[in-house]
Amino acid sequence: MIRLIACDIDGTLLQAGQETLSPAIHPLIRQLEERGVAFCVASGRQFSNLHALFGPSAGRIYYVCENGALVFGKGAPDRPLKKIVLTRELIRALAADIQDRPECEILFSGLNTSYLLLRDPASLEKIRPYLGSRIISVESAGQIEDEIVQISAFCQPDTQAPYAALSARWAERVNVTVAGEHWIDFSTASKGAGVELLCGELGITPRQVMAFGDNFNDVSMLDLVGCPVIMENAPEALRTRYGVRCRDVVESLRAALAAGKL
Repeated sequence: MIRLIACDIDGTLLQAGQETLSPAIHPLIRQLEERGVAFCVASGRQFSNLHALFGPSAGRIYYVCENGALVFGKGAPDRPLKKIVLTRELIRALAADIQDRPECEILFSGLNTSYLLLRDPASLEKIRPYLGSRIISVESAGQIEDEIVQISAFCQPDTQAPYAALSARWAERVNVTVAGEHWIDFSTASKGAGVELLCGELGITPRQVMAFGDNFNDVSMLDLVGCPVIMENAPEALRTRYGVRCRDVVESLRAALAAGKL
């Protein structure tokens, strides 16, 4: 019996450049809640961005943010259920390596603030949809006093070359994951660990979770749960790894509710 839906955002619930959710998600979340099924967003994005994105449903859902580095209960609680922060030494060294890549911009994720270290200010408009409302520009990592839970590289034209170089240097110290066409995320957390912690809070097992994802930062979550679902737009390596595929999350959940599977 499924008790929790864990869903990625970019490339999964939002596709093809969408910036707003379908209004159909809100009655669906209420229906799931009435059936005793909780809904959790599991994303590399920040809490404030996700809370704003879900609008009228924001108080009904759980949040696994920053690829599992921050886990929040329902609503807008003051404190996360869990946080995993990066050391200052690691932040400085990793930021220096990313800065050495001319195709990369750097985003530091604090507990609820985005810190941008940009060489090209025009990149801000491409990055902004992924950010919360609290954005601060910095000239170096040393200026940031906040706790940092994740560092992200925004790469143009794509992640292929910087991922190969940066993962070779950092994969033994941090989780290095491709999170989209232009994004590489670095943290010591994972979506799987975040979802597992939430399961403990809810008194359920990972086998009672259905999870939707589309990219490599979703693998730890998809491998954990009892019902992993991969999006049709996912890389081929992931489409062949998981047996259940999906084109539209809302329609897939509607069908499952109608069939009495949820």
